Amino acid sequence: MKLLPVILASLLVGFAGGCRTAEPPPVARPLVARVYLEALPEQPGTAVTLPLSRVPLTVDPRALLVESDLAGAVLEPAEFGTVLQLVFTPQAARDLYRRTAGAQGLRLVLTLNGTAVAAQRIGDPVTDGALRFYPEVGAAQLPALLADLRSTIAVVQTKLAQKQ
Repeated sequence: MKLLPVILASLLVGFAGGCRTAEPPPVARPLVARVYLEALPEQPGTAVTLPLSRVPLTVDPRALLVESDLAGAVLEPAEFGTVLQLVFTPQAARDLYRRTAGAQGLRLVLTLNGTAVAAQRIGDPVTDGALRFYPEVGAAQLPALLADLRSTIAVVQTKLAQKQ
């Protein structure tokens, strides 16, 4: 009978510990991706410069899409190099469509940890919920960049799912 309290205490601790939701593992090198819309000439904005082409741009200071809007990322070979494709959540995809429908001719600017790394001109409204950028980084850096970005997306999406 002396073992019964010990067994019950062990079971209670085991069940209580099992109720806690595990935190996602921390990201070794967080890579926060945000997409900004180019500002119109008469609008105030934030000046950014692409790293290789040295193209200066002025963007709206508020991000159009943020890290919580991302659902995935892939690298794809393309005609002019490697494309970083960012896939957005359904809600973000709807917002992206609405915002690009009225912004044709302007550019979308991708930043990683606050540094502009790519831009693309809006030709048509984005209907598929994905953006494709040619990042201005070395080809050798792209696999590590993708791994860091995917890890960050996974952690952010896990935290969002836990809040719901």
